[in-house]
Amino acid sequence: VLDGLRYDYTISNQQFKSFLSSAKVSVDSKFYKMSAQLPSMSVPNWVSIVTGSPPEATGVLGNLLIPETPYDSIFRQAMNYNLNRGLTASPWFKDIIKSTLPYLRGDGTLATDVGNGNQSRPSSQPADHIRAQVLKLALSETDLPYTLFLAHFSDIDFQGHCCGVSTKYNIEDTYNQA
Repeated sequence: VLDGLRYDYTISNQQFKSFLSSAKVSVDSKFYKMSAQLPSMSVPNWVSIVTGSPPEATGVLGNLLIPETPYDSIFRQAMNYNLNRGLTASPWFKDIIKSTLPYLRGDGTLATDVGNGNQSRPSSQPADHIRAQVLKLALSETDLPYTLFLAHFSDIDFQGHCCGVSTKYNIEDTYNQA
């Protein structure tokens, strides 16, 4: 999940387009054009992604103090079928599905400000870098391979909120660099 990524960016940025279509990425990934649910906030949309239910059904309309969803989810179904499942994401993402993750094995969450102390600008890129390492480890697992592993990267969304998505307002173009 590339949180905050605009669909038009996946078409207009040749480097990103090539990355998505590369054999190394496309074999283990799915690419879907999604319409953001309103309100256009991260957590209501995360709940929609894992449950298939819109915010007006789940009641999740904001980002703060969201309990675990009581709605069925892809993680609950994977648990019901005893499939190995995991997540690397913001702790807020884990909170909505926490009882469906295997203890100590399924939770690879990192706060967005992890490793941000040496950055010249606000960024969650260090956390995303560590999440990418967790994802690589998960994909290379052979003893108990993951059937479902969701990786959430947040610096794109962070840069959009912090600095804007266009160079008119974001002179350093940090959105496109994320």
